[in-house]
Amino acid sequence: MKKAVRNLIGSSMLLASLISCTTTKVVSPNVDVVPLQSIAEEGDTLIVIDATKEKKLVTNLVGETVADRAKRISVDLTPKNEEYPLTSFDIDAVIEGDFPSFITKVGLANLSGGKMIHTEAYNYYPYNGTQLGLLSKNMVGFSTNSFSDLATSVNAKESKIDKSVILKLYDANIGLYSKKPVTLIDLGLGLTKEMLTHMDSLLVLINEDNDGTITLDATFDLDDETSASSLSKLVKIGYIGYLKTEKIKPDYTLLRVMFTQDGDIVNISEMPMSDDQVKGLTDSISNSKIGL
Repeated sequence: MKKAVRNLIGSSMLLASLISCTTTKVVSPNVDVVPLQSIAEEGDTLIVIDATKEKKLVTNLVGETVADRAKRISVDLTPKNEEYPLTSFDIDAVIEGDFPSFITKVGLANLSGGKMIHTEAYNYYPYNGTQLGLLSKNMVGFSTNSFSDLATSVNAKESKIDKSVILKLYDANIGLYSKKPVTLIDLGLGLTKEMLTHMDSLLVLINEDNDGTITLDATFDLDDETSASSLSKLVKIGYIGYLKTEKIKPDYTLLRVMFTQDGDIVNISEMPMSDDQVKGLTDSISNSKIGL
C-alpha cells in the first residue's frame, strides 16, 4: 500500500506537469449528486477535503503540483479488517480540479507506458497495482481495487448519503463521515472500538474561523440513549482533561453548550482545537496513506 501511494504521488506530479492552465468549478452538491455521495458504503470511512482551504494537507497527500490544481478531494476508505484505529483499507478517490480531458489522458498514457485497459464501458490505466482514469471532465479517479466499479458508482449518481450531510461535508475545510463504522482513523476524541459498535453514524467537520481559530463540530447517532450518555461523558471528560493539561480553567457554562445530548444523538459544537490537536488529526489522515 505504501509503495502504491508513493507511486501515485509521483504519477500525479507527472500528470499535472502535462496540463496547461485552465479553470473549472467542482461539482455542486446543491445541483448534482456528487462523487462522495455515490461511492459511500456502510462501514467505510469517507473523507472530503477542500483543497483550496487545506493546501498544506493536500500537498502532503498529492504533492505540490497537483495540490495547485486540485479543488476538492473525496476519499472512500474501505476497511480490510476491524482493527482500530484504521490501518488497512482499499481506496477509491476522486480529485476534482483543473484537469482537461485530452491532456490528462496523454499524461495517464505516458505514466502507464502506453498501456490502457479497455472495458465495455470504461478505460483506465494500470500503474504499479493501482488503477487510474478520467471519470468525467476535470475529474480524475483512483482505485486500489477496481476503477470500473468506481466509475460505475460515480456515473450512476446514486445518492447513498443524505443531501443534508453532503452539504455539510462540502462546506467544511475537512469533513469525515461514516455510517455503521466498524473502525475509524484516530480523531483525537478518545473514541474506543467498543463505542464504535454502538454508532449508527458519525459526522465530523473541521473549520477555520475568520480569526484563525480551528473548531470541530460533530454529530454522533448512537443505538440508544444509554450509549449516547456514555459517549457524551467520554468526549466531555477528555476535553476537560485536555484543558487541565494546558492549565486552562474549564468554563462549565460553555461546556454545557459545547457538548449536548438529545436522546440517542450526541453533538459537539464549535469545540476549539489546539495546534497539537489539529496536527494530530491531519497527521492521522496523512499517515493513513490516502495520498493520491
